[in-house]
Amino acid sequence: MPAAQARTVNEAMIVAQGLPPQVQERIKEMANNSLEEGYKTLRLMLEDASKRNVSNMTSVVRSLDRTLELTPNDRDALYGKGLAYLTVYHATGERTIPNEWYPLSSTSNLKPCNSFGYGSVNDKLNEAINCLSNATSGKTYTSSPRVGLGKIYLELGVAFLNDRRYSDSISASQKALNNGTTEESRAYSHIGKAHYEIMLKNMTNGRGFESFKKAKVALEQSIKVAPNQWYPHRWLSALHANAHRYNYPGASSTESERYANTWKVLYEQSPEGIARREQERLEQERLAAEEEKKRAEQMYQARLASWKNRPCTFNPLSSMANYGKCEEGYLDPRRPGGANQPMPEDWDL
Repeated sequence: MPAAQARTVNEAMIVAQGLPPQVQERIKEMANNSLEEGYKTLRLMLEDASKRNVSNMTSVVRSLDRTLELTPNDRDALYGKGLAYLTVYHATGERTIPNEWYPLSSTSNLKPCNSFGYGSVNDKLNEAINCLSNATSGKTYTSSPRVGLGKIYLELGVAFLNDRRYSDSISASQKALNNGTTEESRAYSHIGKAHYEIMLKNMTNGRGFESFKKAKVALEQSIKVAPNQWYPHRWLSALHANAHRYNYPGASSTESERYANTWKVLYEQSPEGIARREQERLEQERLAAEEEKKRAEQMYQARLASWKNRPCTFNPLSSMANYGKCEEGYLDPRRPGGANQPMPEDWDL
């Protein structure tokens, strides 16, 4: 192949396999440095909700793309990209990134997970699914990869659930359990939520009742594994409420109310609940500060209007030194000098 001819990353790595061991080790070191750089920003995004934005997502993607150029199909890099996309998808609540968020100049070196070609990335959720799916068959270049298959399948299940691909979500979440995920409660909750959504689409046929039973078992198992997680209680409450309306055997309005009361208490104690209350407190402080600023401006304008229309008692027998001054001590506001006299700090209405 001529030197000037463009090579794919995979072709470049095939050539690299024939390089001396120390060169190959240097390639892996460079790939790991980019990986660490991307994961550093990703950790910030996961730990701080205010960091979950398109700018940080782009930073993660670019760093991990550099890793993928050096170590193709790297499991950790693919997972990191997928989680970055999924995190911002959840934070924005939007399925698609508006094109104007991604000027061409800033995306010319962003690569979709399913291709090493260049191009802009517009759909966070599809890219999350793309990256996480590829990560399940990705390669490990170290003896201690950052993520195992259980974690990858767990987040893939979340992505499928957001994309309303419920059967795929159930399959991925089950694979997370089969591959030893450390977050069993989340996996069972995702399975239960997916079955619940299937039930809602089939309330009047046999599949609806079967999905109710499967959702109930999965969500109850989630609670058994982690009793203090609020979300399985929430979905069990909704599950019983909706199934009871169609007189499903085993569905109970009493159970729905019991689970509802429990999840609300647990939510208030959870990191999500604490974060929500802190956000509400900060919002209240912001609104109070804006209101105080508005009140202060209104007061200032009222004082200024009062100053400009201040009364002036004029003594025609005043000396020339006091000519143009009011007996109140300030300049006559009807004269040019008085009209422009600054308002004293202590002037009151």
